[in-house]
Amino acid sequence: MSPPLADRSTNLQMQTQTARGQQNLHKSLLDRQLADRDGKSSKPYVSPSDAILSPASQKLASLKQRQIVKQ
Repeated sequence: MSPPLADRSTNLQMQTQTARGQQNLHKSLLDRQLADRDGKSSKPYVSPSDAILSPASQKLASLKQRQIVKQ
């Protein structure tokens, strides 16, 4: 370990033991969440506003439906 008042590069960042511990904690929590998500087949979230169409989208959807009916 260097003396407390030794010259250091300004580009180096000091990382405390607690910061390293927190990074490891966050990484382990993220890994656990990703593993849980992969293991479960949960339903995808559907927003209530997904069914709302703008006037232009309504017109395009009706044209598309007409094309499907024609065939």
